[in-house]
Amino acid sequence: TGEVAAPEQVEEAHCFLREALNTGWGADRSSGAPILYGGSVKSDNSASLRALNNVGGFLIGGASLVPSEFLKIYRSTL
Repeated sequence: TGEVAAPEQVEEAHCFLREALNTGWGADRSSGAPILYGGSVKSDNSASLRALNNVGGFLIGGASLVPSEFLKIYRSTL
């Protein structure tokens, strides 16, 4: 859609997923499992999304088709 969820919404959804993993697998096993954000990731929002506690990385869609944009996203997460 090109619409980006607010960081608070992303964190809420990822917390829900983390709790579900903890319940299903136990906290010891699930704590190392990364939860990827698959919404609209762009260079102007990637750093703030990556800074969220439960975001373990990105599933980058259309932005990956533009090498300069993809590189900006990559660099913003270092």
